[in-house]
Amino acid sequence: MAKKGEEKSENTDLAIFGGQSDALPPTTYEQDAGLGNTNVGSDDMAIPRIVLLQAQSKTVQDGLEGARGGLFHNTITDDLHETLYVIPIDYQKEYTVFKKRDLGGGFGGAFNSMKEASDHVETLQGGSAGYDITESGKQIFLVLEVKDGKAVPSCPVIMHFTNSQLGVSNSFNSQIQMTLPDGAPRFAGVWEMSTEKRSNAKGTWHVPKFEYKGLAGADLYEAAKKLYLSIQQKSEAAA
Repeated sequence: MAKKGEEKSENTDLAIFGGQSDALPPTTYEQDAGLGNTNVGSDDMAIPRIVLLQAQSKTVQDGLEGARGGLFHNTITDDLHETLYVIPIDYQKEYTVFKKRDLGGGFGGAFNSMKEASDHVETLQGGSAGYDITESGKQIFLVLEVKDGKAVPSCPVIMHFTNSQLGVSNSFNSQIQMTLPDGAPRFAGVWEMSTEKRSNAKGTWHVPKFEYKGLAGADLYEAAKKLYLSIQQKSEAAA
């Protein structure tokens, strides 16, 4: 998705994200919709993770074409983005497990408590000597894509905010509450997620940055609400 230029007006944003009441155009597959996927439910599909790449990230070091620090990486499709339009759906505090970078790095799972994460690490080869446990903010987004000048739902994604990004996640939670109208649910607004650089004596890195684009139109709102309710149902079933 190309990064939006600053010259785009609020009217353009409204045209893209607001008033999503038009039906999607018919396709040649309409009469066969769903065939072959009858037994595939949401529990049978993995939700992609979005990772903000750094110069030293394993994905960059492994040579994925086009990968570099400052890009968002979809871990399932390997798509890379400078910016994403998202609707925030849900937030959870978690404890994430990562393989130590000098041992190859990599995501090792996310857990609701430090004890659960620690118990899991002990089942992995190398145990606690090979893995780090980090408090993280788990943001669930509905990613949007723009087609023919209109925003349509693309896919849900999970993004874990750890270390220097954890503060960004907390600030974003506050920004949502301060920006949306009183009483509006978390998923009422559309945001542009891009990146910015930060640096200190130890080096330079990238963190996410959020810009409010306006309230979601009716169709986007309903899609976001449906995703939220699905997530809640899964959480209640797992409890």
